[in-house]
Amino acid sequence: MQTHRVACNKIASDTKKQLGGAKYKVYDSKGKKVYEFTTGKKAEFIEGMFKAGETYTFKEVDAPEHYKVAKDKKIRIKDTGKVQKLTVTDERIPVVPDTPQTGINGKTAGMVVSLITLLLALGCFACVRAKDKLKYNFKKEKDDEENN
Repeated sequence: MQTHRVACNKIASDTKKQLGGAKYKVYDSKGKKVYEFTTGKKAEFIEGMFKAGETYTFKEVDAPEHYKVAKDKKIRIKDTGKVQKLTVTDERIPVVPDTPQTGINGKTAGMVVSLITLLLALGCFACVRAKDKLKYNFKKEKDDEENN
């Protein structure tokens, strides 16, 4: 009976290098867990447990920090003495630094426009009142002059 070997390579999408720290569980076609491991600096070599013709699912259960969990990978074991390779790439999650808000966002812009509109309305109202008061004072002075 031949020993079937699989080399699982975990690659980082940004560096294209081996990525350690990913936790994996391997399941057979019936959903039974048959193996688990954590990736290291080199490929994980698994041998002596795979059956030719059987399909196994490699499920990443925990990704290294700053990386997304990869989709499940399936491999059908061939009846060969050669090492069968399985390569899985983890996509890096972009790190966004905490930066202070320097621009005006939509909510702030709306508030500024509302405030300016309110101030213009109050200004117009004050102008109209001042004009009416001037008219009233002018009329009163004219009436006073006529009465004297």
